[in-house]
Amino acid sequence: MAMDYAETLSQEFGSFVATRQRRPDLVQILLPFQHEDGDLVDVFVEQTDEGRPVRLTDAGMTLMRLSYYCDTEAPGRANVIERIARQAGVDSSEGVLTLDLATDDLYPSLMQFVQAVTRVSSVKVFRREVVRSLFYEQLRDFVHDELRDLSPSQNVVPLPGRPELEVDYELVLPGQRPVYLFGVRDQAKARLAAVCCSEFLRSDLRFVSCIVHEEFDSLTKRDRDLVTNLADKQFTDLAEFRLHGRRWIGRCA
Repeated sequence: MAMDYAETLSQEFGSFVATRQRRPDLVQILLPFQHEDGDLVDVFVEQTDEGRPVRLTDAGMTLMRLSYYCDTEAPGRANVIERIARQAGVDSSEGVLTLDLATDDLYPSLMQFVQAVTRVSSVKVFRREVVRSLFYEQLRDFVHDELRDLSPSQNVVPLPGRPELEVDYELVLPGQRPVYLFGVRDQAKARLAAVCCSEFLRSDLRFVSCIVHEEFDSLTKRDRDLVTNLADKQFTDLAEFRLHGRRWIGRCA
């Protein structure tokens, strides 16, 4: 039963751990790990159906704590929480963090789960990830709202048979070459945009390329040089594109 695992932890941690039986199938593990505000991290060990592995869970306490400081229910916020949890190696479903484990790896799994809980509950991490997740949404909204007269097409594949060479947006003015617009938030997307531009040039496509960065300076020098040498135009952040993008597109020949 779950209590057996609690007793195992007590033997491994000694006086640094305590346990409390919350339900017949749920035991709270009191560990010397704290949230940013000094409160103890909430960790419970749960026995699933007979014969199935034990599960570590936060019983929904982590998301509840985070909601005291941030709006976790706004559109897209659940996806942010799920991504942070997934990157930390735990599952997130209906606001509850869980980690299934085998009986012989309780200690390392517990350490992994505690780190995951503290990361998900970090206000700084959550707010940063929300801002990052909004970059593509904000770029999409600007293109479809402010540049709608340019007949924007999303997720365009200019080269038949090369679906991996996808353009975020194709913008068209009568009598001009199409503008292939890429939103770049990280190193991987920067390199993909560069590869796309290189392959389009090798195929003699008529186009003008434009890259809108979330934060140009966050890229390594190698990646900055790569996109600079292959793209026709770059905007160092979304604010600059909002301010000058329309004028630049109008000057494309």
